[in-house]
Amino acid sequence: MFNTKCIGMAALILGLSAGAGANAAGASRAEIKTFNVQLIDLDPADGITPAISYDSQTWVEAFVGVYTRTEYHEDFRISYGTLIGAYDSGGAVTTVEPGSMSSEAQSWGIDTLAYSRGAQGLSFWLTPNTAAVFTAEVALALERESGDTALAWLGMSGNVWEGPSFTSELHAPATPLSYAASSTLNGTLESGGSLAMGQLNLWTQASLLTAAPVPEPASWAMLLAGLGLGAATAAGRGARGRRRTV
Repeated sequence: MFNTKCIGMAALILGLSAGAGANAAGASRAEIKTFNVQLIDLDPADGITPAISYDSQTWVEAFVGVYTRTEYHEDFRISYGTLIGAYDSGGAVTTVEPGSMSSEAQSWGIDTLAYSRGAQGLSFWLTPNTAAVFTAEVALALERESGDTALAWLGMSGNVWEGPSFTSELHAPATPLSYAASSTLNGTLESGGSLAMGQLNLWTQASLLTAAPVPEPASWAMLLAGLGLGAATAAGRGARGRRRTV
């Protein structure tokens, strides 16, 4: 069910959205490039060929938001594809496809928070006496000005019903103004002696908060917390989009 797909349109879209007269510029990006599963037969004598099958209980979440002191823009969807939000002060792009995904946030206005989140989860069945080794190729990147606050975070988690579980994550460090890294996430689940039902989750998250002349860190921290840092355990909700100006 998982496909190999690299995502490259987000940087292009956001780059074209930044005007020449921008006050500040920065970007944060998290990407899961490819995903693979390797099956290992833990008991060759049982005559069972190792297999994993995904059922229809798949959930998908994509969210983008851009916030200033006076207005906010948000959009949300629960289907595969690309979700784009580009406005005067910043922009965000989330792409979620089967087995690959990316989140990117970019701000070119002072005192602006841009936020992007993507997640997907799949239920699966694993044959008896089988180990499933999950591997994801991932990348993080940050470009920010002094005083900006940026987040780039991604991960995958899995569990077998009444059995083992794993969580593998990668976070960009808080201090460098410029950062880029590629890595591999790994996790293993075993079915035991009978057919096992499991759940697999993948998520990406990126945000960039530009420095304000008179910062109010407490209010921004509350907003970031409200956006939901638990993307890995989010459940699919009804699609909605909204814009408000106050």
